[in-house]
Amino acid sequence: MPHSQPSQSGDIAKHADDGFVFIEFNDPFQSCSPALPALPWLATTAKANGFDEQNVAAKKAETGENLKQKKKKKKGNGKGKGPGHAKALKQVGKLAQSSEGKYIIKVKDFEDMAKFVADTNTIEVGGRDYRSDATHAYFVNVLERVRDTLKPIMEAGLFKSEDASKKDKTGKPLTSTFDCLNVYTPSEAFLNAPDITPEPSVQYTVEQEPTLEDAKFALLTLLSDLENIKDEISELWKQYAAGKMDLAAVAVATNTAFEIAQSLENEVKDLLDKFDGSAVLLDSLSQSACETNGVDMTTGQKSNLFNVEAYQLAKTMHINTMSCLKSYIKDSKAADTINTYKGKFGRYDEKLGATGKTNSEKWTQDRAAIMTLLPDLQFFGTKAGQGNVEDELIRGVSELFGDPNKRLSVWLPWALSVWSDILQGFGFNCGQAYGELKQESLKIQKALLNLSATPERKEVLQVVTRWNRDPTYIARMTMLENGSIKSDDLLPEFTFLRRHPTFCGLLLHHYRSHLHWRGVEVAAHSGGLMCTTQLYHALRNENRLSDKRWEDLETLWKFQGDPCFFVGGPPKDREGYYRNFSLCVGVSATNWAPNRRDTRPVVYKKNAPNMKRDGWVSLHAFKRHLIDNKREPWTLAYVAELLADGRIKAMQDGKGRWYAHIKGNEKEVDFTSFYDEIPANAIQLEPLPSTPRGIINYLAQHIDQEVPRIAFNYSNMHYIAWDLLTRLRNALLKVIGPEFLNAVPNEDQLPLVVGYIFSTAAGHGNSDVRKRDVGNDTFIDVATKVVNDFLDSDMGSQITRASQQDVDPEDVQDLDVLESLSNLTLDGPAPRFISNKKKKKKKKKKKKKKKKKKKKKKKKKK
Repeated sequence: MPHSQPSQSGDIAKHADDGFVFIEFNDPFQSCSPALPALPWLATTAKANGFDEQNVAAKKAETGENLKQKKKKKKGNGKGKGPGHAKALKQVGKLAQSSEGKYIIKVKDFEDMAKFVADTNTIEVGGRDYRSDATHAYFVNVLERVRDTLKPIMEAGLFKSEDASKKDKTGKPLTSTFDCLNVYTPSEAFLNAPDITPEPSVQYTVEQEPTLEDAKFALLTLLSDLENIKDEISELWKQYAAGKMDLAAVAVATNTAFEIAQSLENEVKDLLDKFDGSAVLLDSLSQSACETNGVDMTTGQKSNLFNVEAYQLAKTMHINTMSCLKSYIKDSKAADTINTYKGKFGRYDEKLGATGKTNSEKWTQDRAAIMTLLPDLQFFGTKAGQGNVEDELIRGVSELFGDPNKRLSVWLPWALSVWSDILQGFGFNCGQAYGELKQESLKIQKALLNLSATPERKEVLQVVTRWNRDPTYIARMTMLENGSIKSDDLLPEFTFLRRHPTFCGLLLHHYRSHLHWRGVEVAAHSGGLMCTTQLYHALRNENRLSDKRWEDLETLWKFQGDPCFFVGGPPKDREGYYRNFSLCVGVSATNWAPNRRDTRPVVYKKNAPNMKRDGWVSLHAFKRHLIDNKREPWTLAYVAELLADGRIKAMQDGKGRWYAHIKGNEKEVDFTSFYDEIPANAIQLEPLPSTPRGIINYLAQHIDQEVPRIAFNYSNMHYIAWDLLTRLRNALLKVIGPEFLNAVPNEDQLPLVVGYIFSTAAGHGNSDVRKRDVGNDTFIDVATKVVNDFLDSDMGSQITRASQQDVDPEDVQDLDVLESLSNLTLDGPAPRFISNKKKKKKKKKKKKKKKKKKKKKKKKKK
């Protein structure tokens, strides 16, 4: 049977001939080796006879280990095969399944398969079976005796042929039972035809090694994705410059975009590393592009690193930033001391920005800006300069110096190019982000100025005042005093923050998130805000406050929702006020059961509401920017999942229950966690974007919406409410007298003042909540006067006004004194705050300890 002609259109064509399965390959594989079509038969035959590539690789690994074990000592008890064996098994070239029923044959398995098939004995002839021979001989003897018995009868002619033609009563002749069968003689062609081997269900193809063209195509695709992300980042910063978006939201989105860029490159990293990495391939692509455009990349390379005429192409391919990065790494050393750019290639002109006309001016601006930035990035990645926050530029540069063998990736030069565009786009207003950061820090310092000294206050102050002095400037001042650098090499203080808007935005986000995190802890534990909100609602419900409004409290109420202050919704009468207060402080609802005999109150703490930490996505980003050197970059899928979870958390209260206006019904649906299944009729959310550009934009918009929630000062709100409760307690003390101290003996129990007012107004004067007398308006009238006076003094909008007013550094001079950074080693945690009072207390404690030691010594001598 002749071979069929190979297919010209498909990559692989199958043909059956002589029981073999052939696979035809297009060039260049067909021309390289005519034996390739037999490889699928080789794989099929080997697998059919029990070939296992894992066992073969394991035997090789054991053979290699036996040779090494002669030189190495065994670990442990010597019985395990060790990590080398497991590693070998992981690296076994399994027949990778490319699609259903199709497998790829790895080149390294060819020789093992051939040896296995050659050693296989397909036709096995067993030894002689005497027991079978005896059985067969007995059967032959029986047939011979039957023949001898019938032979005389057959020869006598007792059976006539004409009897066979007579029909019986049934009309059927007496014939042999085998007469119905027809005997066919097979043809010679059929007898000589080969056995047909069924085509196996599993098909095998030869593994194709990636080519240089594949790697270049992957890199070009990556560059295209990065360019789209870069365009989105540029649009976000334009919105910030126009005042349409918050600095922190844009900065977090930009830094997250840097992480997504890393994850995109990691997807093709193995392919690119087979051809010396992405940086080498990028150089090759840029040179090819220059040759296509008739430009020599090497002209003038000694002074400018590349031909200035090719600047536009170099900027598009990020060769300008990559050449600066390579030059800095080559000339710098990995040390804890800070390096300094001494203006060898010029200084960055903030007024010129991105308005340079010639390629030479543009290249000088890029080079000067990047060479000024890189020493600071390296310094903040060391122990000496490490702070509380790290962006991806600091992390990326520190990894290059931490691992000398690490290959340069494309995402880092691309990120530096994005940073350069942001800086030059602002021009002379490049310090706008730093000015906003500084003002926000001063506002938080002033807000905490007169608060009581608590651990939470101290921690927040440590965070927001860390950049009151520039650590890079202090380090270089020390070098200037030592004569290591000249005065001309010292740039003005805070140059790093002025020229790095993204880092300023991350610091701002860090300040707000830290204030929110600790503020919620302070406000939630005391219960003062909960009870104050209940009192404010009761007075407004009875029209006792006329048109006066407590703006700050209503803002917090809006952020937290009704479940933070009320059980089952805001009450509408005095009995409801009292009952809601009782349930919130831990009184069980069973106390109101009419058939209950025991009059002692039953406690049930699960009714107490929870105050939640708002801005779920923002707080995740806040934790992400903390110092953590070992982690994988966020992928596009992870950011999308984070945003999806954030939307759900925004619609739930502190206990993970849906808000009433979202549920659409009165009965709440409990969820143990946000991963539980959501009812289909509960809420319908729009699908998230699927592209990197869309996800980055959505992230910026989401965090921008969360900024008012995490920027709200919960700590000050707590102390303002506590001040109102103190005034209310003093006013009731004047009306009732010292007896009122029995109800509220300590200041820690100030929230009980509200419960005392509600109980008397509702007519409850007994521990049995079911008993009710005529209500008394005396105490609620006192509360009405106190709250009205409080709101008349403009205390109701204190936090809102403070957030809108600018603060001068002189306004916070009385703040706790910060130890001078110049007297500190910059490694370790943030500087500690020690007030003058605390210093005096410490001195007194030391004196007392000395006196005690002296007295003990005297006693021992006596």
